[in-house]
Amino acid sequence: MLKKLVRRGPANVPTLLAIFFILGLWQLVSISTPSFLLPGPYATLKEMLRTIISQEFLIHSVYTIRRVIISFLVAFFFANLIAILSSVFSKAEKFWRPIVIIGLAIPAVIATFIGVVVFGSRGPVSVVVVSALLIPELFLIVYPVYKNLKLELSELAKVFAISRVRYYKQIVVPQLLPFLFSMIRFGINVGWKITILTEVFSHNNGVGYKIYYYFGLFSIKGVLAWFLAFGLIMAAIDYLIIGKIERRLLTYEKH
Repeated sequence: MLKKLVRRGPANVPTLLAIFFILGLWQLVSISTPSFLLPGPYATLKEMLRTIISQEFLIHSVYTIRRVIISFLVAFFFANLIAILSSVFSKAEKFWRPIVIIGLAIPAVIATFIGVVVFGSRGPVSVVVVSALLIPELFLIVYPVYKNLKLELSELAKVFAISRVRYYKQIVVPQLLPFLFSMIRFGINVGWKITILTEVFSHNNGVGYKIYYYFGLFSIKGVLAWFLAFGLIMAAIDYLIIGKIERRLLTYEKH
């Protein structure tokens, strides 16, 4: 990813400058801080690389990624369902509006505590908490799209007797696709951070559990290494997989 930024030349100079600025500021602060409180970038990078190539990281990352995917799929389904119902039925919109507002106001930490009390420290607590927190956020992204689908195109489809399959493929999907990918990227990127938080309090496996383990040992280097290593994996998934699929589909829809 960094090589690609370099190859693209001057257009990515601000991005590279931002990266070096963050690393430089981190190094500057770490010099005046005891290493056990804030290790420098080089020491953290070495620990992060050692973590990434370990079998333990692979095992715990699989647990976390599985929870992220399940939670996101549940949230994605219900957010779209609620958005469709609310866009079609005004009473449904009035019913869900206060629930969405309350959901947006609940902090992730409080939701996690409530989930642990209700479901215990095992089982579906992570999926339930992450899904419940993501649904209102995803709803806000997609609801205006369903509400404002271009009705004149629907009328045009009726006039020219376009089949229902062709109508959805050529009229509805192109309007929804950019926002659906926004939901996917937002949901995955926010979801993995909340999942780690729930694992800190409620699981004996996963990246969040390992972060809590190193926190208990007062090893900030271990905490940063695990968090940054997993963040790097999720950034690669977002950029190399989701982003690539998004670019191809949107380019195909334009043609």
